Amino acid sequence: FFVIFCDFLVYTLYIQGYQPFMDKFVGFWQKYHKTLPILSLLSESTQFLTFESCLIVPVQRIPRYQMLIGDIIKHTPKEHPDNESLVSALDKISKVAHHVNDMQKVYEGMSEV
Repeated sequence: FFVIFCDFLVYTLYIQGYQPFMDKFVGFWQKYHKTLPILSLLSESTQFLTFESCLIVPVQRIPRYQMLIGDIIKHTPKEHPDNESLVSALDKISKVAHHVNDMQKVYEGMSEV
């Protein structure tokens, strides 16, 4: 239970802080992007993700992990010694994914008010 709670807490705090941070960052960007040359590096189009894109990556990875573990389970025999651990991992990541989706809806609703 504690491990799952910690996973929820980390993602809850991340999602909770994401939009307020982005609002402040956009304000800072609009005010200083011409006077602070380092900021131009954050928006250059390169083969790498932009700064804003990098911030959402941790949340986007959760469904990918869920799909990956699910696929591994499909190809793992039931009698394999890791099967039980994989099923447990899928259950945990599914709970985290569900919680993250719920929290995103809550915080999106709060930011609209």
